[in-house]
Amino acid sequence: MRYLEQLRAVVTGVVEGSVIITVICASLEIIDVLWEDYNTGHMNEVARKLLITNDVINEFGDVKITVTMLEEEYKACRAYFLQSSGKP
Repeated sequence: MRYLEQLRAVVTGVVEGSVIITVICASLEIIDVLWEDYNTGHMNEVARKLLITNDVINEFGDVKITVTMLEEEYKACRAYFLQSSGKP
């Protein structure tokens, strides 16, 4: 959560069973950092460190994490910020 707080992202919900975290980005810079972190695998590493604790491993065994950030959502969000700022 500190990772998201550092980006000034707001978590809007988590669903039990699968963890689905919806993030509202407040700026173009935040969405670009998230996209970069997603593409480099950093977001997956952070999620693994935060969510896969020893307690989780002891209870469930091998747990896999896949972080997904849809490119079309990234592009739409980026376009929104560019349009709002008046940049081409």
